[in-house]
Amino acid sequence: MTRFRMVTCGAICLLSSLACAEGPQTVRMANEHIRADFRLVGGVWTHANLSRADGSDAMKLASDEFEILMFDDSRLTAEDYVTTAFERAAGNDGSQLLVVRYKARPAAAGRKSPRSVTVTYMLDKGPYLRKTVTLTMAKGDKIDRLAVLRFSTTQKASRGGRGEAVFVGNWFVGADYPCFYSRHSDSFVKPDYFYRWDYMIDLAGRDKLLAPRKGLVSVFHFPGNAREQGSGRWGIVSKTAVIGISKTKGDNAELGLFDYINETRKPPRSHLHYNNWYSPKGKNLGVGHFIPNVYKPINDKLKKYGAKLDAIVPDHGWQQTKSFEYIFQPQVSATHSPLPELAKAIKKHDDTHLGIWMALDGANNSTAHGLKIGYKSAYAKDFKREFRWMQGKSYFDILDPKYQSDLRKALKFLIVDAGVDYIKHDFNHNFTSNGMTQRHAREACLDVTLGLLEYERSLNPKVYQNYTNGSWFSPWWLQHVDALWMMSGDSGNSRKYPHLAHRDRSTSYRDEYFFQNFNNPQWCA
Repeated sequence: MTRFRMVTCGAICLLSSLACAEGPQTVRMANEHIRADFRLVGGVWTHANLSRADGSDAMKLASDEFEILMFDDSRLTAEDYVTTAFERAAGNDGSQLLVVRYKARPAAAGRKSPRSVTVTYMLDKGPYLRKTVTLTMAKGDKIDRLAVLRFSTTQKASRGGRGEAVFVGNWFVGADYPCFYSRHSDSFVKPDYFYRWDYMIDLAGRDKLLAPRKGLVSVFHFPGNAREQGSGRWGIVSKTAVIGISKTKGDNAELGLFDYINETRKPPRSHLHYNNWYSPKGKNLGVGHFIPNVYKPINDKLKKYGAKLDAIVPDHGWQQTKSFEYIFQPQVSATHSPLPELAKAIKKHDDTHLGIWMALDGANNSTAHGLKIGYKSAYAKDFKREFRWMQGKSYFDILDPKYQSDLRKALKFLIVDAGVDYIKHDFNHNFTSNGMTQRHAREACLDVTLGLLEYERSLNPKVYQNYTNGSWFSPWWLQHVDALWMMSGDSGNSRKYPHLAHRDRSTSYRDEYFFQNFNNPQWCA
């Protein structure tokens, strides 16, 4: 952290890049778009006001700064701590940082609760205020839930859900993580999604607002166990929360959210590919067969219209499923040429690349064989499989270090040696029953998954990542993947209404599922 030169403003010291708001116990962060005021009350610094730079779209806040929910139902907020340090600094990217450090008061220090908390606000050049909460803990300690944002305001709140923003006036409130949860006390209605392939979990009621009050908004997640932070330190670093508004005055919260996602997502692009799942002829991946009999007939027809295939994608079955040295080891036989050889042959024609199907947790591969070579099953033997998706396919524990190591080995071979630049990630269960509650297992597994997706991009920044089964419609997914599946059938045709063409039936099928996913009138009002 680089410290700013300090100047005196009124009765307190401020950084030269921070304006001084009225009053000796108030500090302001500001840029050309927004300003945020922080106030010292009862020994605790809290976020007090937020507005555009000209004072419009003003929102007064009564902020708890954070909420830590323990497993014994006890709650801790900034009121249970006292401010020990208040620092203003600059990030490596030139952003403004405001860092507030808290120490537990005697009553809170006696419990197995975090002994100190650090809250960091960050403001760069955009109209977005970001925030993280860092907990200092002991090895073996854990918490149930962490609210990074928890405040009340008189502004009307709407929306919210899993990975969905709460809209407060013209502001949007969320987190840079697709599995955060947002709630508000102004008649929040859980979205009535119709996900056919949603791997739902039981939150055990731990998503409910506790100590509610009028106008309350909360953004939280379920970190669970303390993690090693380096140099023998243990704790939890929260997901990054964000409060933002559109750069254009007068735009509503939804347009502000669109602006934010467009600025932070993977750059959008079209991608036309062929997938061999429904093609018996396409299952033969021998170069001598596949190029003349599968690839060229498709691509030659596309060329007549000025189009081409971006990728050829072998679906499940390209890998050794029952006997393998490591997960996702490719088949090599008379009908399965080595993948680098197939990729090279495809690329000769109009620069088409090789894509691949992959379930990161190894679904559709032999778990029995995986256990023999040292992998762990995602399901403990005594685990009660309460949801339909838990009763079907078996797969591996993605938290297992040996499995992760072998999976990275497979990804490096595919992306670097075989030149894969499209991956269809299927059966994204993000789950293990090994010693964790469902809500904490979901977060831990998803953290690993997001790390693996980042690893893929480190091997090839242009890899197209298609995230299918197990996704949900959070716009924050687009910070990690290029596309989400619409969560319906593989291919569908609606026969409920008369149609003039097969394509019309397919279009109506898509319309029907989108309607079911989003048309909860009470939620959409």
